[in-house]
Amino acid sequence: MITRRLLMAVMLFAAVISVTAQRFKLAVEPVRWKAEIASVEGDKATVEITATIAKGWHLYDLALPEGGPKPTVMDFSGSKGLKVTGAPVPSVKPAKIHDDMFDMDLTQWDAPVKFTVPVRIQGKGEHVFEVKITYMTCDGTNCRPPKTETLTLELKK
Repeated sequence: MITRRLLMAVMLFAAVISVTAQRFKLAVEPVRWKAEIASVEGDKATVEITATIAKGWHLYDLALPEGGPKPTVMDFSGSKGLKVTGAPVPSVKPAKIHDDMFDMDLTQWDAPVKFTVPVRIQGKGEHVFEVKITYMTCDGTNCRPPKTETLTLELKK
């Protein structure tokens, strides 16, 4: 009888640990991405891509020197009926710091940043904005491997 109770207690403990670990994993995702259409005027539109960065983490700039972490890259090639007409423009300049982990001067964001992307609507039919964002994030002692996320918006015209 005691063995049965002990086994049940161990199984319950394992279940609680498993659920807690899954919630913890979700809670510590260092960067969350969101895209939204900011404006549409005639055949021109503006899309805003927002990176919300968890406290203590940083997101690397769009351009970095060779030999360090991977820069943030935005690929718009999956868009349909739209043409990106300019480079993404961040709402705030990235901070320039000396990164001890890579022993180099780098630029990064450690607070939310919004990237504005100008697009031109082409023709009739389907107008889909798609961006694949590949990025790397670190917290000063640990880095996550580069990750790619895809955001998609349908533009109604």
